[in-house]
Amino acid sequence: MMKRWKRICAFVALSLIAVTGCTSQTSEQKEADSKKILFEKRDDTLHLTIVESKIWNPLLVTEESVDYALKLVYDGLFSLNEQYNVVNRLADSFSYQNENKDMTVNIRSDAKWHDGTQVTARDIKYTIDFLKSHPESVYYPMINNIASVSVLNNKTVALHLKQSNILQEYSLLFPIIKYSSGSKTPFVWNGTGRYQFDQSEDVRSLLFKEFSDYYGKIGNIKKIKFEMVETEEIRSNLFLSTDSDMINFGRDDISKYDYELFEVTQFPSLQYEMLLFNTKKEPFHTVKNRQALISALNRDMILKNGYRIDNRCNEIFIPQNSLCHLEGIQIPYDIKRTKRDFVSSEKREYELLVDSHRPLRYAAANLIKQEWKKVGVDIKIVGLSSDELKQRLHSGNYDMALIGYWTGFYPDVMKFASTKNLSFYDTSALQQSLNVIQTQQSKTLFLQNYHKFQKQFIQQAFYAGFGHLDSCVAVNRRIQGTLRPNKFDIYYGIEDLKIVDKVYAKQEKKTEDESAVSSPEEKVEESSQE
Repeated sequence: MMKRWKRICAFVALSLIAVTGCTSQTSEQKEADSKKILFEKRDDTLHLTIVESKIWNPLLVTEESVDYALKLVYDGLFSLNEQYNVVNRLADSFSYQNENKDMTVNIRSDAKWHDGTQVTARDIKYTIDFLKSHPESVYYPMINNIASVSVLNNKTVALHLKQSNILQEYSLLFPIIKYSSGSKTPFVWNGTGRYQFDQSEDVRSLLFKEFSDYYGKIGNIKKIKFEMVETEEIRSNLFLSTDSDMINFGRDDISKYDYELFEVTQFPSLQYEMLLFNTKKEPFHTVKNRQALISALNRDMILKNGYRIDNRCNEIFIPQNSLCHLEGIQIPYDIKRTKRDFVSSEKREYELLVDSHRPLRYAAANLIKQEWKKVGVDIKIVGLSSDELKQRLHSGNYDMALIGYWTGFYPDVMKFASTKNLSFYDTSALQQSLNVIQTQQSKTLFLQNYHKFQKQFIQQAFYAGFGHLDSCVAVNRRIQGTLRPNKFDIYYGIEDLKIVDKVYAKQEKKTEDESAVSSPEEKVEESSQE
């Protein structure tokens, strides 16, 4: 603990030096300070933190930070990259048969468990059967469409689906655990991932070491130490004091981390923001009126000034860089269209419900109010608690609501409409169209038709989509390389990172005019000595 406080004090002192500078220094002193060492490599271990958990089975864990950590040890058949597209892990190849009601998966010949044994089709069947018997698992929804599993041979498994689905691979992201014959404790510390468990120094930490026989790319970081803490706040404090090398957090907290000592990467979360219309109420009962109201919204501006996101508007629930995503805006900003098409038999102030504990959403609501006022539509913003908002939505006692929706990892545009149809719009015709598309034999042909379907879906205008909020990962600058996180796996790309030997405080070069009016600011520089 004393060593940690010394590091914290040193961190604070060096930060003050970087901020204040010293105008009375000689050029020689400034040159010396420009090479001041902020950090030196203490060891070859990546230091991370997790919140305490009583569950360590990767299929049953509920603590998010632990789930992310265990993904380093347990691979699934597939994973998601930074664009939320599927990438193969244990799966070598796959194909669909029987109008996409059967899926055959071939397992990599070089995939091994950490005990040295081969990964087999029996392990895949065992994992899925285990999930079927554990509905409490966060991964349980991923196997809902699997009716049964057949082992065709040692390295091939067949999944028999309840409904045709040419995108079933997006639901096969769960970790694979090893087959166990009749054991009461099927889970052991034996995975297939890039890292394997090592002996821990104490009960408050986990040690991972590189699995030398891993089938994928071998990275530069050979060891990872996870320290267990009680809360997310402690995780944050340990990162700020540089006792931890990495932290994930929400976009609202970026001001805590976004400065020179840390590298911050922003990525789309799966929290989708939308304006929902109650299609049972006038004037929102007609498609033409809903489209006209959406046309009056400069959604790119609302994203930037309300949600503080620089991304362009995304009208659909699928992340923008996904192969499944439809490019372009289908209902563009067009005030003339609003003035021409919007018709209401009643003149009143419409209510817009919003969660009063969501400041960014509240700011967006005020911008929506300003936009509609330009076209003569008056609204009243009603702030409610989360429980009050849910009650109003489910009862249908509302005009409009600004809400967030967790879209999930599967690129399903119908999920919100079919499972949480709080707009009360009849989507049965849309669902029938999608069912036909799902039987396409070609993935290319399916995507073409899926994009056409998204156009049709958006034009129904029972909601106005804004886009996904950002999540963030901050990395201490003594860790070099490009991390490519996503909401499924914040450590995606960890194999491309390395620990540098030294981090310097470097004097920023200025023009003579700038130097005359301000003191030099120091900047962080990384240096790796081979």
